[in-house]
Formats: sequence, C-alpha cells, structure tokens
Amino acid sequence: MLSELPSGSSRLYGLRRTSDDRTNVAFANASTSSSITLRLTVYAASGGGLSASLPDVTLGPGQWSQLDDVLAGTGITEGWATVTVVSGSGPYLAYGVFNDNGTNDGSFVAFETEGTAESRLLPVIVEAAPYSSELVLCNPSTQERRVELSYVESLSAGAGAGGTVTETLAAGEQRRIESVVDYLRGKVTGTIGPVGGSYAGTLSARFTSGGSVASGYAGARTGSPAKSISGRYGLYYGATGTSGRASSGAWVYGLRQDTLVRANVAVSASPENTTSIRVHVEVYDGETGKLAGTSETVTLAAGAWKQWSNLLPTNGVTQGYVRIVNESSSGSFVGYGVVNDGASPGSATGTDDGSFIPAIPGEGL
Repeated sequence: MLSELPSGSSRLYGLRRTSDDRTNVAFANASTSSSITLRLTVYAASGGGLSASLPDVTLGPGQWSQLDDVLAGTGITEGWATVTVVSGSGPYLAYGVFNDNGTNDGSFVAFETEGTAESRLLPVIVEAAPYSSELVLCNPSTQERRVELSYVESLSAGAGAGGTVTETLAAGEQRRIESVVDYLRGKVTGTIGPVGGSYAGTLSARFTSGGSVASGYAGARTGSPAKSISGRYGLYYGATGTSGRASSGAWVYGLRQDTLVRANVAVSASPENTTSIRVHVEVYDGETGKLAGTSETVTLAAGAWKQWSNLLPTNGVTQGYVRIVNESSSGSFVGYGVVNDGASPGSATGTDDGSFIPAIPGEGL
C-alpha cells in the first residue's frame, strides 16, 4: 500500500561488509508525478558517531536505483543507515540486501520508519542442524538503552523452556549475535537444551530507557551452509511490534509446493497474551481461489510457536495461499510462510534456501 510507504526518513539495519557478506541498498520512487532526491547515511555499529553519507540519488516518477556495496570506502564494516528526503515529497520505497560472498544468495531487508515504544517479537529463532539464526539488535537513539530478550522454546521444550537475559546497548550501537540460541544458552535466567539438539521458538525484545519502554530494533537472519561451495543460504526478517500483530486472522500469499520447492506456514503467539489462543489454518487453491482444506486446531500458550509442513500437498494444492485463524476471543499472534528451495529438506537438487513471507493481518482477501 502506497499509504504505508514513507515520505520522510526511514532506516535500514544489519548492514555489513565482511569476508562473508556485502550489502546493497535500493530505492524506488512510488510517486507517479514528481521526482524525489534521497540520501543514505550509514552509521558504525559501535556507535560513537562515526558515519558517512553516500552521494544523493534523484529518481523520476516510478524510477528505481541500486547502490552497490554501500559500506565500501566508508571505513565502516557493520552498521545501520538512515534514508532522508533531500527534496520532493515521495512516497518512496527503500530496502537492503545482504549478499553472501560465497553463494551470492541475497537476504531482503525491509525499511523501518522511526520505531514506536513497544515490545518487538521475532516469530522464530532456530538451532536445528543445519539451520541457525543470528540476531541483530540496534539502539539508534542518542541515549543508552537496555534490552530484555525473552526466549520461549517450542520445538524441544522438554529439554528447557527458554529464559530471559538483559543486555545494554550504547547510543547508536548495533550488535550482531551469531548463533543466537547458543549465545542465549550460556546467559539466560532459565534453561535451553544442550548443543546438538533441535530448537526453535520465539524471541521478544523489550527496549527500555529510564525504566520505561522505549523504541529499538531487532531482526534475525536464519540460514544454513551451502552443500558444495563456500558460503550460506538464508533469509532475514524484522521483529514485529505489538501494534503490528494480528488478532483474529492473517493471510500468507505466494506459497508453492512441487518437485522444486516446498512451503511451511508458522504462527507465534504474542508473549503478552494473558491466556492461550487456539488457531487453525485454511488452505486456498491458487488456481481456483477456493478453500481446499483446513488444518487441525492447535492451542498456543503465550510465546509459543507452531509450524505446519506440507499443508499444500495434503490438501491437493501446488500453489496457493492460506488464512491463519484465531478462534479465541482475545490474544494476538505473528504469522509467516517460508518457501524453501528443494522438494524436501536436504534434497540433492535443492539448496534449502528460503524466502520469508510475512502474514498480512486482516479478515478479508
């Protein structure tokens, strides 16, 4: 929706230029009648004010442009960025892409406008061979902020239910934590099962300043090593604030399952829910638009996660979309889909690379 695109400043997080990855940033002018000039300014992950501005980009109506390897020559290897409007009124679209230097796989990173003061939820982080998740946290403010990270284990809860840890981020600091489940294992007030198991669950991030809830950013990149070449395949997703979550229903589009790809659908209950929620998934055939079938109903406690595999073929569908339905009278959730390369996990003809599809809250199509 154009009304949701920014006409003022926006931000991009998780940028990096390392031996493993490089970062591109792209802009698109969503106006059909006027030009816009945009400026990208990158900030070092360490905070402290180190920054660099790239040359301004002017776009005519509907025009798109990409800035390649944006951290090259800036003296910054990891950081975050602001996009500001120099002239024109927009609206515009901005996004980043982390490209793996070995596989050239790209992870799409959506823009964020200035964050609101609310808890953020990453619908899943993973440690289940060969998959693992990294975490990106950022405090773009000019004051130190604390962030409470709360992990709820769902895949192997019998080995440990998760727990909570609090970290401090300096003004302007961005922190990237590789293998975040293992990082939490050694720090949480709680328990996570031993290395070598299969773990997946939600991670909430609650930023505070002076004891009050404050804005901040959290995102995750989940992936796996390439099978025959160096590098990794993966996908990136940002955390969802409480105001952006679904209550009664949400839609996931663009799903497909055939001899080349497979699709999963998942739902994560908000940790703030005061009671459990009951959810099911309706599967729609993309060829006909008709309801093809419905999943079983599951009950999710606050912070719990559930994934469905093979929903499409179970209901005779090769390409289609789904509706996640909350049968409960209260509570909220975050839903998503993932389309993975390869007909099955570890398939010799697939990379296991994934594309993340966020659910769109709403009742109707």
